Amino acid sequence: MSLNIISRILNHKTAPNLFLMLMIFLGLFAAKQLNTQFFPNYSIDYISISIKWSGAST
Repeated sequence: MSLNIISRILNHKTAPNLFLMLMIFLGLFAAKQLNTQFFPNYSIDYISISIKWSGAST
């Protein structure tokens, strides 16, 4: 049954082309909906520790 439907679609003149155009359009639409960020926001956390050591040379 499903093989018959697939063979009828593939033998049709315009259905495969319309299906391909629909898939390309839906792919482009989905690509625009993706949430992407090329340079993400981030902060660099750091700690500075200083210790006095009497008698040590610098």
